[in-house]
Amino acid sequence: GVGRCGLGRPTTVGIRPPPDAVEEGGAAAAIAEEEEEAETRSQEGHILWRSKKVVSIEMVLVDATGTRIHASIDEDLIQIYEGKVFEGDAFFISNFTLVNYATEYRTNPFPYKLTFYRTTNITPCDDFPSYLPNKYLKNFSEIHSGIFKNDVLIDVVGQIVHVGALTEIYAKGNKLTNSMLFFGMKRNASNLTCTLWGDYGKQVIDYVEENNNSIVVCVVRFACVTEYKGVHGISNVFNATQLIFDPPGPHFDDFRSKLPKDDIILSRDDGLSGSTIGKYVTTATVKSVETNPRWYYVVCAVCEKTVHPIEENPGDEEGPVMFDCLQCNRNVTEVLAKFKLVLLVTDDSTEEAKFLIFDNIAYPNFLNKTADELAEEVAEDDDSVLPRTLNDLIGKTLLFKMGVTSKNLKSRKSTFIVDIVTDDEVIIEQFLTQNLSKDATISYADDASQCSIMKNGNNKRLGVMDDGVVNKRRQQVICYNVIF
Repeated sequence: GVGRCGLGRPTTVGIRPPPDAVEEGGAAAAIAEEEEEAETRSQEGHILWRSKKVVSIEMVLVDATGTRIHASIDEDLIQIYEGKVFEGDAFFISNFTLVNYATEYRTNPFPYKLTFYRTTNITPCDDFPSYLPNKYLKNFSEIHSGIFKNDVLIDVVGQIVHVGALTEIYAKGNKLTNSMLFFGMKRNASNLTCTLWGDYGKQVIDYVEENNNSIVVCVVRFACVTEYKGVHGISNVFNATQLIFDPPGPHFDDFRSKLPKDDIILSRDDGLSGSTIGKYVTTATVKSVETNPRWYYVVCAVCEKTVHPIEENPGDEEGPVMFDCLQCNRNVTEVLAKFKLVLLVTDDSTEEAKFLIFDNIAYPNFLNKTADELAEEVAEDDDSVLPRTLNDLIGKTLLFKMGVTSKNLKSRKSTFIVDIVTDDEVIIEQFLTQNLSKDATISYADDASQCSIMKNGNNKRLGVMDDGVVNKRRQQVICYNVIF
């Protein structure tokens, strides 16, 4: 018959571990793990288990009607077929056999699977359909009912509406052994919790960060049903599960068209007191301006790329300092200083954070002198000496708009990159007294970590970030929209 490896794609190719290599579930679990994984990602074959001995190649095949069947190539035939079957390829297959397939975590409901002979024939198929229906998608209501057992894995599709914190799990000796992520999916009026182990959580976080302002639809293939205290959800199975974000195709286009028009905002929880990734506005007082590293960097006056000083030759102290410019591919003497200000700031919570201000933000909208002009003022002094303009910032309360990334939420040492900064007293006062424009409304949070503000119909997350530590008293946090 005509078959294709994988789901809607030629089946993925996987490597099966020896039965004794699986800690739980014995040989059955080993088979399930490898075979499922086989249909997951690469076009060169996906290794399910890194073992010194490869005991089989596992695949999931799908025919032109969208029906799947599991297939195996045993150890003694690997050299014949390895490199001939790739995920995404369509081919005719003949002269094979069917064997019993009754383990848990099966990739399809059939009680048998296809096994290759040494004489099995595979030839390319050029007219295989480009789109295949998915017969294996399950409704959330079916999953919540508890009717599914873990003998057969399932597919689900939903809109991602919440991403939880990525939890790292350590064993004795402080060795990282695994990681876990919870995320929520919505379909119609029903929600479903998904638990991901291993690298799957990072896949979700990375995609959501890149597409934070859009609706994200996710298909989870080959998932197992979980149950905890009577609540059902899904989870990945070993490395067999496949995540597909915003998939193309008529079925998924239809799913998107039926999503409720309630402007659901995808929320993030990175495990730090409700902090979320996004843009925030806050006032903060400058405690110090860092001088190590220096508050500026040096660029070539021609290409404005970073340059590095060249060590002086003995007896040549009187000549101009030379710099190596990689972009211009030559030594240069004409250079400029550019701002790279790192401010140590604090607020009423007494927590501290580092705000990074680059040259295009610092001048001319904030400071009235260039970094080059300020560097000339202290050219003969020690690097720890600040020019007066920067020294005057210490003790000032400023208004910042800055971005909060996953790095900020994972490490207290990372800096927050500033988008806008002002010391305009009128703007700061209006911010602090909530003097908003008439078309803006505000909601309040019980902590200082976040609030929402609606401006011209665009919902934006704003709030006070104290480097991951939330001020517990009730605050009203707003944004002065006209400027920010």
